[in-house]
Amino acid sequence: MGEQRVDVVLDEPAAGRPGRAGADAGQDRVRARRAGLLRALRRWWPVPVLAVAGLVATHAVGEARAEAAAERLRGVDGVLGATVRPGLTARAWPPRSRAEMLVAEGTRTTGGLLALPWIQEGGAWDVVAVDAATGGEAWRTRLVGPAPEGEFRDVRCVPDAAPAAAALGCTVLTGPLDWREWRGTLLRVDLADGRVADVGDLPAGASAVLVGDAVVTARPQGEGVAVTSAPLGDPAAVTWRADLPGLVVPDGDPRPWLEVAGGHVWVGGDTVTWSVAAATGAVEGSGAHLVLARGDRVVDAPGSTGTRVLATDGAVRTEGTPETAYPDDGSVPDLILLRRYDGSSPDGFLRAVDAATGATVWERPLALQAGTNLVVLDGLVHGATRDAVWAVDLATGEDRWTTPGDPGVGAALMSDGRALLRTERDPDDGTPLLAAYGLDDGRRLWAAPLPEGVSTVRADGAVLRGSGPDSTWVLD
Repeated sequence: MGEQRVDVVLDEPAAGRPGRAGADAGQDRVRARRAGLLRALRRWWPVPVLAVAGLVATHAVGEARAEAAAERLRGVDGVLGATVRPGLTARAWPPRSRAEMLVAEGTRTTGGLLALPWIQEGGAWDVVAVDAATGGEAWRTRLVGPAPEGEFRDVRCVPDAAPAAAALGCTVLTGPLDWREWRGTLLRVDLADGRVADVGDLPAGASAVLVGDAVVTARPQGEGVAVTSAPLGDPAAVTWRADLPGLVVPDGDPRPWLEVAGGHVWVGGDTVTWSVAAATGAVEGSGAHLVLARGDRVVDAPGSTGTRVLATDGAVRTEGTPETAYPDDGSVPDLILLRRYDGSSPDGFLRAVDAATGATVWERPLALQAGTNLVVLDGLVHGATRDAVWAVDLATGEDRWTTPGDPGVGAALMSDGRALLRTERDPDDGTPLLAAYGLDDGRRLWAAPLPEGVSTVRADGAVLRGSGPDSTWVLD
């Protein structure tokens, strides 16, 4: 049998017992109370311990769920790759001489690199790729040597996809001073390892880009431009052709310029740009100021023709300037976001428009600090003024929350999947801060000084990158 425990209670001595003073009797009562407390502790000690353990377990479960939800959002382009917490450390990005140019103009690759064509001493061109997180050089490859004696050379490289590319299509033009006599060659640079493949010579006056495993070529013809797509390595097997009328190319450069924008190829001339569906060649329309809006839609921003959403079955006219939403998880995909001004409000009105019809679903005055962006995650539109951050329901435009904060510096809004992040200034001494607000409820989670030398922070894909007066940093 198991050992049994018996609690023994000693009676207090009776008042006036011979040989005991009143003080001794008081001490006996204290001892009795202590004994009772010890007995209670022996009986009930598991309760507080279990309560604490329960709280710890509840917190752990909540933390695990929050991380799981954040991991889902981290599959969205522009959401940082890990939870950001106070006490960040800054690692100087090694390629100091070209850091800002790499960040601003480099092509992000599917393998987490930044690649950029770089002219070398003597006129040769290399493509350099560095790790986006560490800044270490991953590879360097010679694209083309110096131009022959008495000739000139121009190189233009276009990624085959966005926001991350697998290859660069680099057009190399070589010739005398007269552009009309320049010869063109298209090269493919594999962004995984830097291998260069010669795709072939370009017809006179033609431009070309890669779109996945296809080559799209644009060439002036008559009063317009003919655009064709063919499989890589088989230029004769044309899969589609689009004829663009009235596209005038500049006199100084007889070649139309090409760009891959989402699922579209943009063909530009002197004053107008055409949009063509990259997969089918269907002509979506033209405009003076094409931009990509939510859901890979092409919008002709305000001009003489007004705002139009381009599509193969005809453009839809609406009013307002497209607002940048990045990151954007595609919530409520039928709506695009525009900013409309009518003079009644200095900040104008944020409106959500049905992309198929141009009809306004909701509109309301919502300020957005200059230099910042909108963030769309889980059906909420997040934005910031100088002294607050806010969120509204994307489907209805209804308020979700507004939270005051320290003065913002007009830098980009970011998210790590758990919080909305932005750079602020301590109102007392101007110290640069990074502040975090809950995505769902706007609660200010924390605000902490940035590492020394870092004045602003932005998201570069999944990497948290900082900038200072003299350096570029990676924060973790």
